[in-house]
Amino acid sequence: RGQKVLLSIGGAEGIIHIATAEEAENFATSLINILVRDGYDGIDIDLEGGSLGGCTLEHLLSAFQQILDSDQLPENFMLTMAPETIYVTSAEYVGALNFYREALRRFKDQLSFIHMQYYNSGPMIGADNNLHTQATPGFVVQLTKKMIDEFDIHPSQVAIGIPATGPAAPAGGYMNPATVSETFDQLLT
Repeated sequence: RGQKVLLSIGGAEGIIHIATAEEAENFATSLINILVRDGYDGIDIDLEGGSLGGCTLEHLLSAFQQILDSDQLPENFMLTMAPETIYVTSAEYVGALNFYREALRRFKDQLSFIHMQYYNSGPMIGADNNLHTQATPGFVVQLTKKMIDEFDIHPSQVAIGIPATGPAAPAGGYMNPATVSETFDQLLT
């Protein structure tokens, strides 16, 4: 019917353990088998802080590299990512918490799009080096510009991840439709 179906990996409660070369290979092989067997068009990486506790950066990146290098996947295989803002726009982390920054550097040419979670994060420093509060146009615009500039990704690879309702983001970040419209007007100028 024309829809793309991606397998999401992680989430707030999804924990993976990839701390050795063998675990990286097993993870990649298992995931490739599922993707091929069930006909998925790609993967969405949604690994959040707690998801990464049993991983090393080296082996986590290796696992995803093996997946992306597989000749068993569809020609137009999609790679998307849904990181929390802090894992992309903040200073370097140590170990697996630095996954998204390294993945953006390593996989940017294979990235279909990244939809950073512009909510539940608190204030963050934007491309203009000013502190921006979530649920404001400046927050989304400045963090988007920072990500595009720092990782040299194309604007067409960026989707905006914001909650549709207030309860969907208990720690904040909901923007009413008028604020969303203002945000997109600023992004497009």
